[in-house]
Amino acid sequence: MRTRFTLGLAALLFGLVAGPASAGSLYNLELLAGTSASGPFSSSLQVAAGQTYFYEVGEYFSPIGTTNTTGTGHTITSLGTGSGVNATSFNVTGDGVIGVTFAAPGTLVNGFENSIAASGGTPVSNGLSIVNAGQNAGVFVGTTTSPTNPEIVMTGTFTTAASLADNLTSTLSMSWGGIVDGFRINGGPSSIIHKSTTETGPEPYVGYQSLTLTTPVAVPTVPEPPSVAILGLASVIVTCWMAVRRRLNRKQTV
Repeated sequence: MRTRFTLGLAALLFGLVAGPASAGSLYNLELLAGTSASGPFSSSLQVAAGQTYFYEVGEYFSPIGTTNTTGTGHTITSLGTGSGVNATSFNVTGDGVIGVTFAAPGTLVNGFENSIAASGGTPVSNGLSIVNAGQNAGVFVGTTTSPTNPEIVMTGTFTTAASLADNLTSTLSMSWGGIVDGFRINGGPSSIIHKSTTETGPEPYVGYQSLTLTTPVAVPTVPEPPSVAILGLASVIVTCWMAVRRRLNRKQTV
């Protein structure tokens, strides 16, 4: 009995220390933007009309212990050698509240331009369609779990509309690009394939972090208090009265 109690207590303490496994995406793509090509980049950016901004798409894995129940189910127990992303595809879609133009496809970097079918996407209204980022066959990269220091997949620029109102909030969202790709966790050796049946269900393998754009908040005009207006009027009256008296005094002197 004492042995069972000891083992149970040990398991309880381990669970308290380790915490429960989280559920969700196994790796993530985030869209960040800034005012300079060298950064800093953020998931929220205040913009002005008719300006060009720089963006980057970063990739990072979910923490060790994350469980995804799609398909046969997968749990991240390690992200050592043999783990990483080989290829991924995505779309960028703006809601149009703040109009943006992607004048050119994105620039794939860090080896994601190496696959035969690699593409920075096709510019469409307020976004990019079907970016296809891929490493050479058998190459898996990007095992960081830090959203603040992700593996950079693609960079580029977008330009805001020539005229924008104040107080606007707009979202540039990401979604699966429709191309069958693969990644590995726990050192492999086999790849996990994301496809239509995995990425359109309730718990997709890939998570996406949107970019929020805002315009400045308008500063309201503060009306003058009645007392200030009255004082101003009184000042005008006094000034006029004094001018009249000066004229009268000059006439009396003459």
